[in-house]
Amino acid sequence: MFVYLCKINLKKHHMAILKTTTPIAVLRKKFGKYAIFTEYNDKIIMRSRPDYSKRIWTDAERETRQRLKDACKMTRLILDDPVRRAEYEIKCAPEQSLYNMVRYQLMKKI
Repeated sequence: MFVYLCKINLKKHHMAILKTTTPIAVLRKKFGKYAIFTEYNDKIIMRSRPDYSKRIWTDAERETRQRLKDACKMTRLILDDPVRRAEYEIKCAPEQSLYNMVRYQLMKKI
């Protein structure tokens, strides 16, 4: 299926390039455990998933990831409470999503 949908030029690229008219071009994200579709210069590229299994994370990276995880949990708790949600909806700018605004506020506090 990918051979039919992908235009591959191995002299220039080592990745498969999809035409934007193909149905699979809508995916643009993770495709199973093996491939990711990303967009570079108005072209959709299919590439392998990065392997972080042998990556050694620093303490600062672990701490930042934990802060983000905690902020996401707290954001869900705030948005599930109707009273607190209404308070944040008043503060939220029209072009900003409520979830992102609440998470940003919490990340500054943590």
